Amino acid sequence: MHDVRIVFLGRAEAVVGCGQGVALVPASTKKLTPENVVFRPLKETVSVVTTAVAWNRTRQHAMVDAAVALLRKPSKGQ
Repeated sequence: MHDVRIVFLGRAEAVVGCGQGVALVPASTKKLTPENVVFRPLKETVSVVTTAVAWNRTRQHAMVDAAVALLRKPSKGQ
């Protein structure tokens, strides 16, 4: 067995739907997943989720630049 890190949530649910793994995803994605994917709530509330973003600086793209700029803005709760 090996770890696979998936960037896009839709891909994570597709891997689970094919029977190739399990994923920890936000409950809000439940509406967007195939019928054969089962959601199980966590027993404890998770109040903080750490997220990381990586991109290739040598390959410029306007959409990536816009996304990075948006993600660098502090959220309203900070």
